Amino acid sequence: KLQTINIKKDGLDIVLSLDTSGSMRQIGFNKENYELNRWQVVSSIVEEFIPKRINDNIAIIVFGSSVMTASPLSFDKNAQAKIIKHLNIGIAGDKTALIDSIAGSVNILKDSKATSKIVIVLTDGEDTASQIPMQVITNLVKKHNIKIYAIGIGESNKHVLNQLASMNKGKAFYANSKDNLEQIYTEINKLEKSKIEQNKIVQKRYFYIYLLYVSIFSLFFYVFLKNRNNNWDLV
Repeated sequence: KLQTINIKKDGLDIVLSLDTSGSMRQIGFNKENYELNRWQVVSSIVEEFIPKRINDNIAIIVFGSSVMTASPLSFDKNAQAKIIKHLNIGIAGDKTALIDSIAGSVNILKDSKATSKIVIVLTDGEDTASQIPMQVITNLVKKHNIKIYAIGIGESNKHVLNQLASMNKGKAFYANSKDNLEQIYTEINKLEKSKIEQNKIVQKRYFYIYLLYVSIFSLFFYVFLKNRNNNWDLV
């Protein structure tokens, strides 16, 4: 029998915020293959990171001149890996709306019931397109108790990333190569856990039916023995 139930799992709600601005076209970030651009390296590492967070609810947003939600909070890691493959540089414009991307992440997490809400934002340059003031972001992050892990690659804006990470006891990371970035995501993979609910389809087998069969067989056997004894008494 199939039944949908709510189960509790250790995990957290995560928004992966990824820079797809024009500067991500720059090559040379992977020392083993200089022809790969920054986005190709980042997207491959993120693809590997997502399945490792088995119990986590994950959303994906990308940002350039504007902010776009690529996936809402979901447990479907296979679908999200396919989404990453279809994202391209410039899909949200060529500029960099870093601060606005945090606002978009907060908008996804604000109604989350998880006790741990995380934004992992990655960018490679200065913020050139945001419309929302930093103070507004600070207030929102603290109001909804969201922790930010800020990753900078290339010529990233360290001042802004440090400021984002310090809002609610997060952390800033900086990478100048593919190897550095892999190490950062490995460290982030050790994040704290929290309790969240997940709907799960389970197949239940009710074993009481076997007990019922045994009871019926026993009853028939008892009747048979009783009738047999009665027949012997008549002889």
